[in-house]
Amino acid sequence: MTTLGKRLLAAREVANVGRDEAARRIGKAGASTISNWENDIGVPSIADVARLAEVYNIDPRTLAFEPSPGLSEPLANYHVKSAAAEMAVLMGILSVAVERGTITGEEMHALCVIARRITRR
Repeated sequence: MTTLGKRLLAAREVANVGRDEAARRIGKAGASTISNWENDIGVPSIADVARLAEVYNIDPRTLAFEPSPGLSEPLANYHVKSAAAEMAVLMGILSVAVERGTITGEEMHALCVIARRITRR
């Protein structure tokens, strides 16, 4: 399974950006914030994911919700460590679908799986 942290780390490494530089470019105090997110010890806000996506030159939806290049896991396989973080993922999937005006079968499946995981905690 691919976590948000692993996707953040992979995207940063592909972009060849250091943690200090990434933190500076999104207005964070230091590399520890980026490190915590990459190690799934905390979750960035949707705004921070969007800023990181710009720094890493990657679509923010891909960074937040879809497999990284070379990975082919469905959205429903992504796990984060807290119900609040999973709720943020759920809301992100919904907001992208609303913005697009449609929802894919994979997104609908992911929403159901994530919602079940949240209610079982």
